[in-house]
Amino acid sequence: MTPALISKVLRSLWRHPGYTGSVVQRKIRLAGRYRWIEDPKNLEKPVPWPLVIKLVLTHQCNLRCEGCFQQGAFAEGGEGTVELDVAIVERLLREMGPRRPDFILTGGEPLLHSRFRDLLERLREHRCYTTLCTNGTRLGHYRDTVRANRYLSYLISLDGTEEVNDAIRGKGVFRKVTEEIRFIKSLKRPPYIGIQLTLRESNIGGLFAFCREMVDLGVDWILLNPFWFMTPEEAGEYEALVASRFGSRPRFHEAFITPYHPDCDAFVEELGRIRRARWPIQISSYFTEPEQLRAYLEEPEALTRDKRCYKQWVRMDVTPEGDVSPCIQFPDITFGNLGELSAMDAWNHPDYRAFRRAARQGNLPVCAKCNNLYLYDAKRKHL
Repeated sequence: MTPALISKVLRSLWRHPGYTGSVVQRKIRLAGRYRWIEDPKNLEKPVPWPLVIKLVLTHQCNLRCEGCFQQGAFAEGGEGTVELDVAIVERLLREMGPRRPDFILTGGEPLLHSRFRDLLERLREHRCYTTLCTNGTRLGHYRDTVRANRYLSYLISLDGTEEVNDAIRGKGVFRKVTEEIRFIKSLKRPPYIGIQLTLRESNIGGLFAFCREMVDLGVDWILLNPFWFMTPEEAGEYEALVASRFGSRPRFHEAFITPYHPDCDAFVEELGRIRRARWPIQISSYFTEPEQLRAYLEEPEALTRDKRCYKQWVRMDVTPEGDVSPCIQFPDITFGNLGELSAMDAWNHPDYRAFRRAARQGNLPVCAKCNNLYLYDAKRKHL
């Protein structure tokens, strides 16, 4: 590690010893799991318990952000009103809780779940480190949970400085969210807060100013996340594959078929400014080199990282209906329901094992831009 990185790790350890310890433990577990995946003797063996469990609590959201796939993907059929049953989470914790997997709570907006406090309390009782992915606008309703749960960290979405963010997310959102961040950071033992920005045409020229403002606010991490889009060609290939292999017509991908034309030169300039500056925190991007954004845009079907989705052996995704899906972004394919099967039976469902065998040969046509290829990269060089 470089001296700068060592300094940031030590700073994180001082400010957030529990969270930093959990990250180190997770990296050790992941390294062991990657070795397990690569061992030919394990090709036909059941996969050990998931190291991470991602729960989509609801598809409801109180915002209507420009370009959000949720607005199109769950507008029909009543999916948006379904909540994950607390009984399913309790059963999941009875099975998996003693192993203390990490949890990710997401949505929609997870804070709209009618029994959010109950869910969070169950996770706290099992001492499971939990990341809450939120738009941040409802954090004021749950200030008590910040003090009560030392296993909780935040990944809050903002999309630029105030004027830019509010044009995307709604008037007054930036001020409301930053007020809650200031409150959280004023606590004696504040939790870890990451900020996620989605790169868009309207905010790509102001990345440096945004990072400076977030650092001044006291956040602990910034992630510059690419906007997920899909070409009509990719969509057609995906539809044909799902129809032939799984016998169904997918529809959740349709919301991703959208134009995306950010200014690459502006991104190169802003990323260069960010890289040249000294920051007390880590600022991450899935694009480690500026040219990768051009490839992302101009060669949308090409993978710039691993061609294997290691996430399929690491993280279990659960929909609000309780279904286990190989990809929470495209839940057209599911492998059992946790209201009917045990977690391990769903995790090693025969159809899921067949899906993993296929995943060893290559990803689906919609996978080229998926951040799981970066987040669960076996080489662990990117985040």
